[in-house]
Amino acid sequence: MNLFLALQQIESGNINLNDKVYVKEDIEKSEGSNIWIKKGESITVKDLIKAISILDEVIATIRA
Repeated sequence: MNLFLALQQIESGNINLNDKVYVKEDIEKSEGSNIWIKKGESITVKDLIKAISILDEVIATIRA
């Protein structure tokens, strides 16, 4: 669902692949999969989409 929302925002022109996303919350303590970025760090939308895609594939493979 996150990937769909990101792609929808790109398509509508609200964000682009080179925009940076800054981590505001302490995601290290959040449940579920994460991409090992820490509070205060940033990642481009492009790299975030790659990370989401890879994590989704890994989870799907494990559950298959």
